[in-house]
Amino acid sequence: MLLWILLGILAAGVACVAYGVLIERRWYRLARYRVGAEGRISHPKRRHGLRRSRLKGGEGQRTWTGWAVFAYNVETYGRYA
Repeated sequence: MLLWILLGILAAGVACVAYGVLIERRWYRLARYRVGAEGRISHPKRRHGLRRSRLKGGEGQRTWTGWAVFAYNVETYGRYA
């Protein structure tokens, strides 16, 4: 009886360690994704004038953003073409 209790405790400990490794792996994966996303946002802000719009209103903001995204895409496609 004591043997079964000890085996149960050991199995639970192994399961907890395996779960902790899984959670840690998932956390690192999400952290790498976040770093990549922040870089993709920062690059157009620095290179293509997405810091502030020089056009007035919501329509002007959409136009400004559209042209900045277009410039970023042309640069990206030109790099890999």
